[in-house]
Amino acid sequence: MSEKIQSMPEKDLLSRMDRRRAVLQFIAKYGTIIGMFLMIVIFSALRPNSFFRFNNFVNIVNQASLTAIISGGLTVALIVAEMDLSIAYAASFAGVLVTGFMVDNNIPVWLSILLVLLVGAVIGYINSLICLLYTSDAADEEDSV
Repeated sequence: MSEKIQSMPEKDLLSRMDRRRAVLQFIAKYGTIIGMFLMIVIFSALRPNSFFRFNNFVNIVNQASLTAIISGGLTVALIVAEMDLSIAYAASFAGVLVTGFMVDNNIPVWLSILLVLLVGAVIGYINSLICLLYTSDAADEEDSV
């Protein structure tokens, strides 16, 4: 009987740890979606006449599109275990350059975009050459020792 009494708190402790682990896994998996849903509910309650409107959601998606595109590009770099911090500079430079082409030089939109894509490709090529020629990989250093 005494063995049963001593083992009960241990089982309770394990079950509490399992529940805590399950809750943390749920939050890790769905926390962003839950947080976004809570923000939509709160902002809709605070500004019912302006926030929960179709035009506002289109505006939010338009503003987040550049971040989504850059995130997709960085995902590729992270998959191959590299990190490129120059992408924000290149994206900002491309935005300024395309605007300058269209506004200051009166170049058509399609040609401005094409020119900026070419300039971006050149910047990416030069950046990759610099990274390949002047940086070393940790695996290379271990092999040379």
